Amino acid sequence: MSRTELRLEGGPELERALKELTPEMEREIEKALDKTGLTLRGDIIKRYQRGPATGEPRSGKGRAGASRASAPGEAPMTDSGDLVRGTVYNRVPGELAVEVENTTKTKDGRHFYGFILEFGSRDGRIKERPAWRPAIEKIRPRFVGWIEDAIKKAIR
Repeated sequence: MSRTELRLEGGPELERALKELTPEMEREIEKALDKTGLTLRGDIIKRYQRGPATGEPRSGKGRAGASRASAPGEAPMTDSGDLVRGTVYNRVPGELAVEVENTTKTKDGRHFYGFILEFGSRDGRIKERPAWRPAIEKIRPRFVGWIEDAIKKAIR
């Protein structure tokens, strides 16, 4: 699957502190993680749906009829809706973790299409069309703030 990770790391000190969380702290951190994951998924989907799309014109493809493709460097523009439908959010059972991933495969089912569009193809025929990396960079400071706020709220 196409997966990009956003992790909060702090070595042994963080691991020790996480083991000592109260149930209240865990609940608040879970809420912050949910907020982060759902916000990230929403931002990625908006990037797919809203462009910009300054690439080559497409005629009659997808639901919208004639449209314009994204240019290299722009987020992939929605055509069939597969990338949007394949961008999913899940809570990781038993862990303080959530996942946002894209499960869309290429037509032959051998590769993850979102990954190819994000980083480009090895042969260079498909150029990078990043949506995930800009979305992660945008949410990173908010994620840290939401976690800090969750901890503050739980220890009041």
